[in-house]
Amino acid sequence: MSQKNSPATLAAAEENRVIWLVVAVQFIHMVDFVMVMPLGPDFARTIDMDASAIGMVGGVFTLAAAASALIVYRFLDRFNRKRSLIIAVLALAITTAITGLAWNYHSLLLFRALAGLAAGPVTALALATLTDGVAVERRGRAFGLVVAAFSASAVVGVPLGLELARLFSWPVAFVAVGAGALVVAFCIYRYMPELGAASTRPALSFRQVAGSRRHQLGLGVMFVAVFSIFLVIPQLSGYWQFNRGFPREYLSLLYMGGGVTAFLLSSVSGKLVDSKGAMFPLVIFASGLIVITFVSFTLALAIPVVVIFVLYMGFAAARSVPSQMLSSMVPAPHQRAGYMALQSATQSLGAGIGSVLSSMMVYELPDHSLVNIPLVSAVSICCLLLLIWLCSLLNVELSRS
Repeated sequence: MSQKNSPATLAAAEENRVIWLVVAVQFIHMVDFVMVMPLGPDFARTIDMDASAIGMVGGVFTLAAAASALIVYRFLDRFNRKRSLIIAVLALAITTAITGLAWNYHSLLLFRALAGLAAGPVTALALATLTDGVAVERRGRAFGLVVAAFSASAVVGVPLGLELARLFSWPVAFVAVGAGALVVAFCIYRYMPELGAASTRPALSFRQVAGSRRHQLGLGVMFVAVFSIFLVIPQLSGYWQFNRGFPREYLSLLYMGGGVTAFLLSSVSGKLVDSKGAMFPLVIFASGLIVITFVSFTLALAIPVVVIFVLYMGFAAARSVPSQMLSSMVPAPHQRAGYMALQSATQSLGAGIGSVLSSMMVYELPDHSLVNIPLVSAVSICCLLLLIWLCSLLNVELSRS
């Protein structure tokens, strides 16, 4: 067994604490990000912003997160993991709360960019902590729970944000998420175990990444995995409301239903990774996602909105678990945070470029209905096929070491 795959030495209770604290970090981070997309129509009504421009708002967050992750990736492994994570979550709390001060489209972009800069190191440090603290034979379940945090953000966080925006105003939603991040930072300080001293061994270098096929494949997998989804996700709220006539007052329930399904399927996917390896669940769930995307968006068949969204969210979350697991096996232990920062930057670039490209491809008619959704979904399907191929190459590469 290689060093990077060696079992973690934490007691079972401490290992579980690490898992659930990382899940909490991912939950608050993802609520901060995904809540913005369904709030697009609310922004359009209050700060004179086109609903189709929501991809730009999401894109500036992810591109800023990518930039900050690229800046710090060489340094993260040199600092105490727990203290660094606390600082990163506190910065995210502050910058998320001040988003509520935005008064127009351009100020909203500015504040989301600041939140993105703070968010860049958060995922890298959280996933490095998870990989440090959980034995490899249980990482599939652990990553399944982390991916399920995204689903939980849809089940709890997004509906809560939508309801706060509906009952009060959208700035209240951002203040609430910032307060939640403060609570998570305190819990990390109080309950997370120490995972060892900061590394004094050589940090991950760009030359090492550029010369390593496994690093390139690992980062490529994560880029394509996120890019393929964020071609479609930024437009869903507007598409449901303006193209399909779905009532705004039931939108939070729609996201809740999708989140529950995603939570369940991502947990199933994690268990399949531990028992059957990564490729089996990846092919199953990625294929399911391709089918639902094709029949629902490319062909635009008259399938009920609830059925489309529940299946889309469920398959999207479930196929993320094995791709995340494969990528986590790439770095050496003393380079995990640095690699995860590059991975976070890659994912942010994928989400940002996907969101921006989606906004460029889709345009809005005077009645607010969106045009070119079938084209966007067709490109997404091509990327999902590419993802399966890249994961198979990475799986072969990892099996050689």
